[in-house]
Amino acid sequence: YAWGELTTDQISKLNSLDFDWSEDKDEDWNAMCDRLVCYKRKYNTTLVPNPCGEDPPLGEWVRTQRRVYSKYFSSYEDYDEDYIEYVANDVAKRTTAETHSNRLHRLIDVGFVWDPLEEQWLEMYQRLVVYKEKNNSTLAPEEYEKDPELGNWVNNQRMLYSTEDDNGNRLIYEHRA
Repeated sequence: YAWGELTTDQISKLNSLDFDWSEDKDEDWNAMCDRLVCYKRKYNTTLVPNPCGEDPPLGEWVRTQRRVYSKYFSSYEDYDEDYIEYVANDVAKRTTAETHSNRLHRLIDVGFVWDPLEEQWLEMYQRLVVYKEKNNSTLAPEEYEKDPELGNWVNNQRMLYSTEDDNGNRLIYEHRA
């Protein structure tokens, strides 16, 4: 036995006693998730800024959730139970897979945004859809008075689309890493 290390046999023995591995972190985690639910009710989003002026620990907690789970989730989709269990088992190190499964379900239920950049892009895209319905065009001027952010975004999309590498090939990214 070396200090700071548990053998598989030692872990099995502790598990046979229904050892609580949580270190009361479930209670803390659930309290933060409850704060996220309140934030979503108030602002209709789970895009909590970090740092969050009104609740700095919440902003940090949300950032941590993205860091832990983001390699598995890009944007909200209807994830099936098998996938959630796979993620929970893969992430489980100091806490149990069941703990992670419960956490994932709560985050998914609240509509947690896994990829804030993708979410912001989709929001701007929806604003462009509305613009096109009203104007029968996607040529939103760069200095569009009704929605200056949309005009800038549309211009940036054109600029990104026209970006080329040193050989003159258009740079297209299938997915942001």
